[in-house]
Amino acid sequence: MDGSVGHPSSLHTAILRDWDAFVALRADWNRLLGRSGADSVFLTWEWIRAWLDCGAQNWQPLIVVVRDAGGALVGIAPFYVAQYRLLHALPVRVLRLAGDFPTGAEYGDWIVAREREPEACAAIGAALREARDSWDCIWMPNVSGWNGAPERTRLIAQAGAMRLRSRPIYFGHIDLPPTLAEYENTLSANRRQQIRRKRRNLVKEPGVAMASPADPAQLDRTLEDLFRLHHARWMTRGDPGTFVRKPMQAEFYRRFAPVALAHGWLRLHTLSQGGVTKAIQYGYCYKGTFLQLQEGFDPGYQADAGNVLRHYAIESCIAEGLKCYDFLGEMTEHKSRWQATRRTGCDLFLVHDGARNLPLRLLPLWPTGRHLRAQGEFAPAIEAVVDTSGGDSP
Repeated sequence: MDGSVGHPSSLHTAILRDWDAFVALRADWNRLLGRSGADSVFLTWEWIRAWLDCGAQNWQPLIVVVRDAGGALVGIAPFYVAQYRLLHALPVRVLRLAGDFPTGAEYGDWIVAREREPEACAAIGAALREARDSWDCIWMPNVSGWNGAPERTRLIAQAGAMRLRSRPIYFGHIDLPPTLAEYENTLSANRRQQIRRKRRNLVKEPGVAMASPADPAQLDRTLEDLFRLHHARWMTRGDPGTFVRKPMQAEFYRRFAPVALAHGWLRLHTLSQGGVTKAIQYGYCYKGTFLQLQEGFDPGYQADAGNVLRHYAIESCIAEGLKCYDFLGEMTEHKSRWQATRRTGCDLFLVHDGARNLPLRLLPLWPTGRHLRAQGEFAPAIEAVVDTSGGDSP
């Protein structure tokens, strides 16, 4: 841990450079997260701990913590250092948010107490500037545009003398009404009749059942069903699917799912026939929102199974009193057919003013192309875009 640095606002910062120091923050981490505009399951202490336990401890942390004069935690910038290369030659040290790829995490952010946001952001920016010998740039993809994250980033970039680059991305979500009938009335007449008919016909089949299993004893089997059906769905495109391409992601699901179930966050929706799972949807419920992470279905089964299961999942969310069904991933045409509303987020890329960073500051580069690429053991996982599209068909 780097020594504490004082700031005029009476806040003090420190930089944690080992994961044991992160583990020691367990009691305070989620408490601060709940007081911040960044509150998300993807930034919980439990999410990051599960990510560490399946191999991410091999990366070097660089976590900025901010405390007030009384020692209370008021800010966290939870980064680790990933190794990239520019033009296949120049090493570049990229700060990425802990717990990001290949977990499926989105909505990365700075965790700062709402009541201390301007000064806590300024303290984080100043601390990152003081530590700029340890990093070159910051990469934050899939950032929410509606919870203040871009504004927090601008404050931090200003305090840290960083050049900030932003590009828009678009997410899709459904604002859920109080009843399923009200939701169905937002669909086109043809779509509404179609999905009702498909569901009626399918559930008439012998042995067909839809459920939302929550039995810890069955969790391992249900996860294996997810991996199997996700693979089967994507193999119709000649792609083995994310869980095969990135075994670390499958391991993360195995580690985090029991934790999420114990906290009441995990939501699973299944469609089976004769006791065999034919379609499955996996996600988390957090702060009144269902976050749809992954799904799979048997491509040899009835073509309508995925649509019917999504209708059931939306019904289950409404019955639970949830206010939002978040598709995650970028907005697509199939999401609009479910009356998803588009909202704007962004990818953010920050570069400090060090001399070695001149190419990064001048060239219109992003760490998602062939000119600036991840290196090392988990490079394919860092570079790949996790599929959270939740498509109706393969």
